[in-house]
Amino acid sequence: MSEPTARELLVKLTQEAERLRLLDLADRCQSLDELKTCLRAMLNGVA
Repeated sequence: MSEPTARELLVKLTQEAERLRLLDLADRCQSLDELKTCLRAMLNGVA
């Protein structure tokens, strides 16, 4: 198997960073409703 390209590595690292960001957000929220509110804010560029 060949070595991954720089682009492939960047995509993988970006996906991992986003996954960790979402896990951190979920840990900080007290309820599912709060998590949904925070996720909506993220999608709207507020947070």
